[in-house]
Amino acid sequence: MIRIFWIVSLSALTLFAAITPQKKAAALTMLEAMNKSKNMDRLITNMIKMQVAQNPLLRMHQQKVTHFFLKHASFQKMKSQLALLYARELTIPQMRTFTAFCRTKEGQQILLKMPRLLQLSSNLGQRNIQKHYPELINSLMKGQ
Repeated sequence: MIRIFWIVSLSALTLFAAITPQKKAAALTMLEAMNKSKNMDRLITNMIKMQVAQNPLLRMHQQKVTHFFLKHASFQKMKSQLALLYARELTIPQMRTFTAFCRTKEGQQILLKMPRLLQLSSNLGQRNIQKHYPELINSLMKGQ
């Protein structure tokens, strides 16, 4: 049991030790180039609008819900955590290359469309699942 504790502890230390100040700085620079601040807050607002459209009873609470999400899930609130997440998953050269792309005209155009593309992709997946949902129910009912 003690051995497992040490293995887990050393693994965690290795994971966090690998994030140097330079790597975190590269991640922060990349997040800024991605306009993550604007995009995350816009995504939150749009997500809440969609929820209200699906459930009109939420309309009277829309302002409070929006405030709550922006308070706890805005870019400013999560900036440091996001930087660590990206720094863990990407190398400094990868982040620098992507940052350079994000600063191009094409990169900015793609970044502007990315939230909509992600939403449309999600909607597509939901529609496909809904269309075939009876197949899942039948399978579950038959015990297969």
